[in-house]
Amino acid sequence: GTTNPITPRATMAASQQETSQDSSVEQWRMRRLIRNLDEARGNGTSMISLHIPSKGSGQISRVSKMLREELGTAGNIKSSANKNAVQSAIKSAQHRLQL
Repeated sequence: GTTNPITPRATMAASQQETSQDSSVEQWRMRRLIRNLDEARGNGTSMISLHIPSKGSGQISRVSKMLREELGTAGNIKSSANKNAVQSAIKSAQHRLQL
């Protein structure tokens, strides 16, 4: 009879190579994201960064609630220019979250 040229060892090695490549791609994406975040600039307090963990259900609703609370708290900022900048940044984050 004929023999199968693919051995369990070869299959396992191919699987490990794919896993290693997936890991390398994920690490590259993370480095690119960090570099992009590092290069991002805003005008004073007009830019905020927001990290939403992908694990668990209800993350979007928790973050939306937190942004609503922060928007209310931002109303207490004495400087009207800073208050407007912070409120604008929070509203922008809320809008992007809805997309």
